[in-house]
Amino acid sequence: SSAASVCIRDRIRVIEPRRAQNMTIMLSRFKNRTFADVRRAVDELDTTLLTVDTLKALEKFVPTPEEIAALAEHADTPAERLGKAEQFMREMAHVERLEERLQSILFFTQFQARFAALQQEVHVLRTACGEVRDNVKLQRLLELVLAVGNYINGSTFRGGAFGFKLGSLQKMLDLKHNNGKGTLMHYIVDTLEAGDKAKQELLSFMAEMPSVPAAARAQPLAQLTSDLAKLGSGLVSIEKEVTQIDDSSNKFVKVMTKFHAAAAAKVTKLREQFASMTEAYKALLKFFCEDATVPTEEFFGSMQRFCRRFSAGASGQEDLGAAGGGGGAVGRAHEEARRQGRSARCRRPAWRRSQAGRSQSVCRPREGLARLAADGPEERHGQ
Repeated sequence: SSAASVCIRDRIRVIEPRRAQNMTIMLSRFKNRTFADVRRAVDELDTTLLTVDTLKALEKFVPTPEEIAALAEHADTPAERLGKAEQFMREMAHVERLEERLQSILFFTQFQARFAALQQEVHVLRTACGEVRDNVKLQRLLELVLAVGNYINGSTFRGGAFGFKLGSLQKMLDLKHNNGKGTLMHYIVDTLEAGDKAKQELLSFMAEMPSVPAAARAQPLAQLTSDLAKLGSGLVSIEKEVTQIDDSSNKFVKVMTKFHAAAAAKVTKLREQFASMTEAYKALLKFFCEDATVPTEEFFGSMQRFCRRFSAGASGQEDLGAAGGGGGAVGRAHEEARRQGRSARCRRPAWRRSQAGRSQSVCRPREGLARLAADGPEERHGQ
């Protein structure tokens, strides 16, 4: 772009035409406002005029050093002799550190929403960690899954497993009975429903983890760490900007000084909450014998999918015939068998072999979910 002055229709223009056109379009949002009004809004921190969208738009049109130099050549030129974009830039050039000032006001305007969103994510993850870690019903259910898997694989090298990782729990959903009338999950549901009250209550394990779905949707820890760091760096910039103004009676200084004190206290507390959450998540991964690098979205995502499918199977919403490849009629036959007490729970179930010719086990200690001690008999679930 060129900062050379040209005269068009008696108006002096020093701004590159395309940039000037875009600026003119942007200025249309300030209806019934003079350029002096916009300048005063920036000086006095008027957030009724300076909305988030407006601030972002203004940031794009901060005068460059070349543009300021070109405008300085026409310092004595009446405003009406300048183009609209030139008039606006000349007015805004009087604001010291305009770009930094706009960034500070934008941070000030967005802080509460950004802080609240981050705090909510941290709270959800911390709560979900506690819900999963303390869910005794889930632990008993996983013990049953392990026991059934070891029973099925008793005569193979996969038998006698000490546990399995969370990811392998999903394999339970695909392990089909050889009669095509359900999966291992349905067999376990049948077993629990036919048991005593204590066993039946295990089916409600999902109700004790209401925060898991939200935790599965939460931002990755790396993103949350970055967002928290940005809040901190934004406050540092605010503090620096305030110190650049000598006038303690300046409205910007008064408002930002008070804001900085309150916001800094909030961010400090949030850092403590974030540290507590990350420690709780590390402890949860250790409790389930998972690798310390497993992302939160992967762990809670796997838990959510298991809960959703298990809940559907327990409520009869999942088509047993479709699950076993036998169609709706087979599903209805299975339901009828359940009502008449002819569940496969009374005998050792026969399970289909995979296309590769090997049984599909959900209890593979090297592939594994909540592995009790995949690397050795000395480890135990929960230690």
